[in-house]
Amino acid sequence: MKTTETRTKNRWKQAIAVFAFLVLTPGIYAQVTVGAGNEPQDFSILEIISPNGKGGMRLPHLTTIQRNAITKHTGFTGVKADLGRGLTIYNTDIDCVEYWNGTKWVSQCDDPQADPCLEPCDCDGDGFLAKSCGGNDPDDDDPCNPAVTPLSFTRDPATSVVVGTPVTITVTTTGTNPVNNVSLDGGKNRIKGDKITVTPGKVGDNNYTITVNNCPTQTVTVNIKATVCTKITAATVSSCLPYMFTYQTMKLTAVQADGSPATGYQWYVDGGAVPGETNPDFYYSPGTTGLTADALGNMKKTPKITCAASNACGTVTSNEYEVLVVLATLGKLSPIYVNAWKDGIDGVTTIGDPDTDLIRVAYAHVNLGAEYDLDPCSSNNMWGDVYQWGRKKDGHQERSKTAFYEGPVDADDLGGVTDVNGQIVSGHDAYGMFIKNAFAFGDWRSNTTLKEYLWGDGITIDYPSLAYRPVWALPANNPCPIGWTVPSQKQWGALLAGGNNNIYNSTTLENGIGLANQWFVQLNAAGKCSGYTVDNVLYLPAASMRNHYDGLFNDNNFGRYWASSASSEYNSYFLTFGLGGVGNSWASRADGLSVRCIAE
Repeated sequence: MKTTETRTKNRWKQAIAVFAFLVLTPGIYAQVTVGAGNEPQDFSILEIISPNGKGGMRLPHLTTIQRNAITKHTGFTGVKADLGRGLTIYNTDIDCVEYWNGTKWVSQCDDPQADPCLEPCDCDGDGFLAKSCGGNDPDDDDPCNPAVTPLSFTRDPATSVVVGTPVTITVTTTGTNPVNNVSLDGGKNRIKGDKITVTPGKVGDNNYTITVNNCPTQTVTVNIKATVCTKITAATVSSCLPYMFTYQTMKLTAVQADGSPATGYQWYVDGGAVPGETNPDFYYSPGTTGLTADALGNMKKTPKITCAASNACGTVTSNEYEVLVVLATLGKLSPIYVNAWKDGIDGVTTIGDPDTDLIRVAYAHVNLGAEYDLDPCSSNNMWGDVYQWGRKKDGHQERSKTAFYEGPVDADDLGGVTDVNGQIVSGHDAYGMFIKNAFAFGDWRSNTTLKEYLWGDGITIDYPSLAYRPVWALPANNPCPIGWTVPSQKQWGALLAGGNNNIYNSTTLENGIGLANQWFVQLNAAGKCSGYTVDNVLYLPAASMRNHYDGLFNDNNFGRYWASSASSEYNSYFLTFGLGGVGNSWASRADGLSVRCIAE
């Protein structure tokens, strides 16, 4: 082994001696192979072969200063500079092989993505052709003319950077001259534009000097303090409500539980990556693909949505967030089918048989006034309008109208104040306005002009004798569109167990025993009731109400939905629900409540 090493070393000494002899001795044109007995190829003057496959040729090691001293020497100009093409060294400052191309040193470690010359004959991108191309670029004489000043920068991310996290630096100026290109190595490798990306490689200070427009005096220094990366162990996906329609777009958000800040996200729907969705917020538009019919004929689907959150030291996948998507049409009421007790069994004297007494009924998919809501997570969460009982759609129901009319009104039903259908006439100050009545059990009409038949049939009798599908005395007052109507109290009760004034707790509602449907409470971020889903398909939001006595809205932690049935001279029935359960009750007709239509 020792002899082999000695011979190998001797061969390298011989190679160097031969190489020097060939270079320094004029008139010698021999071809030489070093390291093997093979003859060199016809195109080779010198071939160096590693006989054991473990050796290489070590180039001269020079620093940048030492390298520049070669080409800056007064003797290295003109013809010699051109003859020096191919001169090769190893630069120890940047750990790269470099060669002289006749005009400059070229690094073999240059980023292949970088464009050293942005435009032919306009390498600095300032719009002037170089003098070598027949132009008159002032940068040929002074690369800092025109100057770009003042210079500043922004970072993304601006804070909370961990080791290994890419940071994009944008160089900005308020001056008239633009930032055409930036460089991290003094202008040798320039990137077109004003942005450059760096990746801090150590904990603590990471400093970067950026040269602007290839001018050595135009620089900005950026300090990035990086911290140790800690892995994200959990991420949670959530939204305002796990329910939406096919025409809507829902915002979902991924939040990490711990670890260094996430620098990357990827959203998935049913296990498939969604192209381009790489932000912490995801706007999901379900469309109609993948819908299937349930037992009652509703078209729906329940996609599972997840998000993978990552940082420089790992990736974690979130929980599966399921969203119930139901087919509906934007701008018009669409039917949602649920079960109901036939004719609204009273639930006291008669107990329904699910095999014979359950029927399919169709409720509108949204409250009146929410037909055009494209965002289920908007500020009103598909609440819709609030109607005073007995009034038609005239503008009074709009939530955005905070003003009100001091009532009640002295209705005449002759066209002076109210028309023949009992509605406020156009031109009266109360028209299109919410009418306030400060009395405890107030109607929007005065006590001497009350009418119980503005909606429904106006028959105020005990619940068991109420009509399930009443014939309206004044059908022109129906606020629902053609083919729809305000449900009677029996129709609301038929979705539960029938009967009246019953409050069903969450356990009873969810197991559905004795009820026509299962009811599931939906909670908001504060843990309060945001609404109920009926039979896992019909959603009733907790849209609150507008008080008759002050014209103000209550907190939105409960829902109240008018029935067309009058309960007394002053009051009418409604469906009520909240965190405590669901039931039937009555309210003053001057209150503003939600309206959910039922198909006639």
